[in-house]
Amino acid sequence: MSTTPIRRWRPPVVTDFPDWADERKRKSFIQQLDRNFQIAFDNTSTIESNYIGKTPTLEGKLVNWGTVAITGSGTVATGLTTIESVSLTIQGSAASDNVLTYTVSGGTLTILVWMPTAAGDTTPTAETAALTIAWEARGA
Repeated sequence: MSTTPIRRWRPPVVTDFPDWADERKRKSFIQQLDRNFQIAFDNTSTIESNYIGKTPTLEGKLVNWGTVAITGSGTVATGLTTIESVSLTIQGSAASDNVLTYTVSGGTLTILVWMPTAAGDTTPTAETAALTIAWEARGA
């Protein structure tokens, strides 16, 4: 992830100007103020797009998480650009013989929920009932 460093600028204190009547000094101050408001806005936009809703981990990676109802398979837009690792669990207190698998494409996670075909036949087939899946994706 590439970010623009935040530039520091402090406007001069208004009372420090010896002569506010000097048109050239007022125009210079207004131009500096306008330019630096734009820089502050740009830096705020960079912070929002890179960090809002994403929590940096100790390794410098980002992590997003959530829950989604899945019947068979479904996709999740993680908010990440790339996904390096994923954790999936089935929410609920009942024991389950379901199996969870996933595929990744960029920042999109496709979750697949499998169930046994029948009693005594453990060939996996797509789950036919909706299950709530808790997911966590780590990456950039």
